Amino acid sequence: MIKKIDAWKCTDGSKFFDEEQAKKHQKEVKCEHKNIVKYNHFNAPVCDDCGKRFPGWYCPDSPDHNCHYFTDDNGTVELVTGEFVKPADPDWDKEYETDDECLFCGSPEERK
Repeated sequence: MIKKIDAWKCTDGSKFFDEEQAKKHQKEVKCEHKNIVKYNHFNAPVCDDCGKRFPGWYCPDSPDHNCHYFTDDNGTVELVTGEFVKPADPDWDKEYETDDECLFCGSPEERK
């Protein structure tokens, strides 16, 4: 639900001055982001269902199609859906994680 109080306010407490932006945000909040696709020639990940863009690079191999470079203390990666997964590589070692290669596809962050 979106209501007008000085600014448009969404159910999560976010405020917008434009009703269209408020509706777009509300759609993003409700979306589970299960359909991530490449957005442009920079391979930016975007949810095809709600239009939310995610920072970073599109990954063909990760479950959420976003490149991930580091794991948390439990050795897992948090996906855009809020789920936690372990990297697919059975030889993965947290000691060697860098921002030079994705834990899922191995591509470099700079994308030469």
